[in-house]
Amino acid sequence: MSSKLKAALILAVSVFLLFSCELILRRRLGGDPDKMDRLFQNEVLYLDAESKVPFFKRDGADWVTARPRALPQRFPAAKAEGELRVFVAGESVALRLGTRPLEDALGRDFPDRRVRVINCGMGSYDSSRTAAVLMELQAYGPDLFVVLVGNNDGRSQAGGSALLARLNIALRELWTWRLAQDAVARALAPSRSERRARVERRFARNLESMAEGAKAAGVPLVLCTLPVNARDYPPLGALPSSDGDFSWGWASFERGHFSGAVAGFREFSGRNPDDAMVHYWLARAREKIKDPAGARWEYRKALERDFPDRCTPSRNETIRGVAREQGAALADLERLFERLSPGGPPGWALFDDGVHFRERTYPAVASAIASSASGRKAGAPASIDTSWQAGPELEGVALDALSQAVQAGLQDPPVILERAVAELILVERHDPALIKHLTQRPEALATALSDNDWARPVAAAVPAGWESVVRHVDEAERRRLQWRK
Repeated sequence: MSSKLKAALILAVSVFLLFSCELILRRRLGGDPDKMDRLFQNEVLYLDAESKVPFFKRDGADWVTARPRALPQRFPAAKAEGELRVFVAGESVALRLGTRPLEDALGRDFPDRRVRVINCGMGSYDSSRTAAVLMELQAYGPDLFVVLVGNNDGRSQAGGSALLARLNIALRELWTWRLAQDAVARALAPSRSERRARVERRFARNLESMAEGAKAAGVPLVLCTLPVNARDYPPLGALPSSDGDFSWGWASFERGHFSGAVAGFREFSGRNPDDAMVHYWLARAREKIKDPAGARWEYRKALERDFPDRCTPSRNETIRGVAREQGAALADLERLFERLSPGGPPGWALFDDGVHFRERTYPAVASAIASSASGRKAGAPASIDTSWQAGPELEGVALDALSQAVQAGLQDPPVILERAVAELILVERHDPALIKHLTQRPEALATALSDNDWARPVAAAVPAGWESVVRHVDEAERRRLQWRK
C-alpha cells in the first residue's frame, strides 16, 4: 500500500470516527452544544477584531471616528489657538460620561482655554485595550488624558486573533470540539487565586505603561478610581441554597430574625470563606442589627471575592499607588461616592447597575476630574436627587435584569440570579407596570431586547429562557412583598 493511500485511509477513518462521536454526543447531550456561548459571539469579535481598527480616520481637514461602537465624533486635525484638547479613555464608565459634563467642569477650571473633550471610552474594554488606545491617541495632539478603567480586567484579555476567534466560534458548534477544548482549558487553568494574582499584576503593569507613555509624550494624565454599587448589587451567581447553614440564615433573614441570619451565614462563611454571596448577605444582615462597621467590612470582603466582575477596593489602591509613584493626577471617585452616600456603601441611589453611575452624578464626577487636572482643591460635592421615576432609566435596568434572566434559563441546570432579582425589585418598586408590559408575552420582551446593541443577541433566546424570566419576576415580587411586611 502506497504512503498516499495510507494517509488517505487514516484521514477517512479519523473523519468517520469524529463524525460518529459527534452523532453519539448529539443524541445523548442534545443537538445544540453552544446555546450559551453563541450569545457572546458578537462581543468576542468586537473585542478581538474591532479593537484592531484605528480609532480615527482622516476626513479632509478633520479626524472622524473609525472604530465600530465608539462615540461618533469629529474634530479638526489642526488645533485652534488656546484649545485644551482632552481625551477620555477606558471602559463603558468612561464612554457613558460623554463630553459635555467634563467640558463644562474643565471650562470652569481653565477659563482662558477653549476646552474640547474627545471621548474614546469603549464598552467592555480592559486595561490592556485602554493602554493601546492611549498610545494611539498621542498622535492627535492631546493636552490631557483622563483614564477610567478597572471593571473588566478579570473578564477579558487583549491580543486575540480575529480569524482564530471566528474559527473557534464555528468549531464550538460541535460537541467533540467543545468538550475537548473545555477539558484542556480546565486541565491547564491556574487556581482562582493565581488567576487573580496574574490579573492584578497585569492591571498594574498596564497602568504603569499608560503613565510612562503619557509622561514620555509630555501629556498630563488623570487616573480615576472606580466606585461600584456595593450595597444593592449582589455578587455574580445564585444563592447557595442547598447548604443547610446558609438556608438557615436565609430563612431567618426573610422572617426578620437578623441575629439568627448572621449566625447561619457565619457558619456557612466559616466553611466557605471565599464565597462572595454569603459575605454580601452577612453585610445586609449586619445592617439590620445596627452594626455599620461590620456591614462595611463584609461588603468589602464580598467585593474582593466577586472576581472577576468588578473593580475591587484593592484594585483602586493599585490605581492610587500608580498615580502616586508615576506623578499622575488622581481623581478619587471611590472616595467621592462614599461622600455622596453618607448612610453606608453606595447603592441604587447613585448607580443604575453594578458599576455604571447614574447620569445625575456626572456633574460631580466631572468636577472631581477637573479639580484633579487643574490642581484645584475639590470642594464638598453638591447634593444629588437620588429618586427614581418611571422612564428610560428604569427601562434600562429592567431590560438588563430580564436579559440576565433569559441567560440563566439557558444554564444547565437553570438558576435564579441574585443580580437580576435585585434589579427587578428596584423596578417593581418604582414602575410595576413596566415589568408587566415587558413580560406580557415572549414577543414583547424579544422586541425590546432587540433594540439594544448589547442585549440583541439574547433576544433570539427569549423563547428558550421564558420560563426562567417568569421565575425571576415571581421571585422578585415575592421578596418585595415579604420584605415590605
